[in-house]
Amino acid sequence: MALTQINLTLELREILLSDRPRELYHISPKGTVPVLFLKNGEVIDESLDIMLWCFNKLNGQIDYSSQLELIKIIDGDFKYWMDRYKYHNRFPEYPQVYYRNKCVDILNNIENILGNKPFIINNNIQFTDMAIFPLIRQFVHVDRLWFSDRFQALTEWYLQIQSSSIFTSVMEKYDLWEEGLDSKLVNFFEKKNNEKSILKTL
Repeated sequence: MALTQINLTLELREILLSDRPRELYHISPKGTVPVLFLKNGEVIDESLDIMLWCFNKLNGQIDYSSQLELIKIIDGDFKYWMDRYKYHNRFPEYPQVYYRNKCVDILNNIENILGNKPFIINNNIQFTDMAIFPLIRQFVHVDRLWFSDRFQALTEWYLQIQSSSIFTSVMEKYDLWEEGLDSKLVNFFEKKNNEKSILKTL
């Protein structure tokens, strides 16, 4: 989603994680995705670092340390418990509701932060919203009705992002890239990404 904020044409290579091409390891020995390979040879192979690179291009060198604190909680403790909630059959030590309650303890904080604001920081989607949305989206999809009944502010926040062009414009499915084939050129930047989102129901 951060790539929607900057006017940048990318050479996109869609791959299967179960069949990772050799070229991926040539670029980044970690073999993880996403990977951003820049013209100057720099490799950025962490999602959060790619987001920071995009926002620094957009806004210059801004101190995101205060926003990173919440992001690290969602990417750390919340993800740990959310994985167990989502795949509770793999973690039979506790019932599913136990793992859900651990997530709720963290989400309550975000519910309070939102209050009457549409987004975490102000009235527009910002760095923090984009960074934490994918993991919270996974949590929502386990039980959408329960989530919407339990969290009012977070539900409105979630619906605004999922219906925004910032999200929908990057959800297009692409053909898998194969060695020897040309890559697809894409540019996710659109003026309409700054338009107000239309609320939809879960």
